Amino acid sequence: MAAVTKLQFNPMNEELGQVIQEKGAPTSEEISELGVLKGKTALVVGGTRGSGYGAALAFAQSGASVTIVGRSEASGSKAVSKIMDELPDDDSSPPTTVKYLQGDIGTVASTKDLVERLKKGETRYDYLVVTAAIFPQPQKRNPSPLNDDGVEKSFGIAVVGRFLLYRNAHSFMTPPSADNAYSPMILNVCAAGCGKLGYFNRKLVFSLGWPHMLNIMNFAVGNELMLHKLVSEEKGNSDGTPFQIPIISTHPGYLKTDLHRGQGIFLDFAEGILVHFMGSTEEVCGRREVSILCAIGKKQSELSKDDSSSMVTIVDNFGFGRLMNKYTKKDLEDHGDWLWGLLVSMEAGGNIDTYKE
Repeated sequence: MAAVTKLQFNPMNEELGQVIQEKGAPTSEEISELGVLKGKTALVVGGTRGSGYGAALAFAQSGASVTIVGRSEASGSKAVSKIMDELPDDDSSPPTTVKYLQGDIGTVASTKDLVERLKKGETRYDYLVVTAAIFPQPQKRNPSPLNDDGVEKSFGIAVVGRFLLYRNAHSFMTPPSADNAYSPMILNVCAAGCGKLGYFNRKLVFSLGWPHMLNIMNFAVGNELMLHKLVSEEKGNSDGTPFQIPIISTHPGYLKTDLHRGQGIFLDFAEGILVHFMGSTEEVCGRREVSILCAIGKKQSELSKDDSSSMVTIVDNFGFGRLMNKYTKKDLEDHGDWLWGLLVSMEAGGNIDTYKE
């Protein structure tokens, strides 16, 4: 269990957040032996491909029942079949169920629809994992970069959709309690901020920049700012209650997947080289992410739920510290209230034109 036991929980003294350095990934047997996930329920939004599929597989192999959310029923059914084929069929294996639920967090309307269906469902989830994201494409490939809400599509998924999902998570997840060890917890994947490498640009929320890689950094930073505001606001949940579900925000590193293709010749070439030498498969990536959740879950069970500094954990697989350093703190001071106002306004169906500059 090297990759799990070597994780170091290092609380930082700067506002919210912790940084955990980690290497490698444990085997599915090692994660299962921890006993953390057996009998639990996991909702994986974006679990049909990429790191989400890997996480869903790791959950199922550890005895958790998994619901995969994705836009395509064909991709969802294929992912469920692949996962079931990977599970041992002897009586000693952990009992688990895997199912698909159609859903999309690309717009306010589609996210609200998903939330309402989750609220009405019989299952209450111990873990929410969100990996759904898209890369903004160059203008010539994507002449309509804005979604139906009027924001840039990748920002709509990585920030707006996730905000609405997390803000309502209390309505479809198991409630925090002393008897419910290691859960509920949220794993926010693929959108950890860029720290000193990036800065938040309000204009890119409503437009496609040149180069479009600026939008990737912008939604990553915006996601981190959103998370900090969510857990620090007095009334972070949609029903006006304080946010009480710990969040782990991470990036899967260099993932071997075709989901990264189409960013332009230079970027496709450069990313391909990095993936070749440093990349990991969907399965390895999923096990690593789930092992992080297990390790932090064990530590979170020892922390006070009233300690807001323990609510967001920033984990970085690229070697950069993603926490409240001076760069992200400046972004939070300059743009945090603006972003929070925009998100709450979009949730209420307000006019976003007042936020454009």
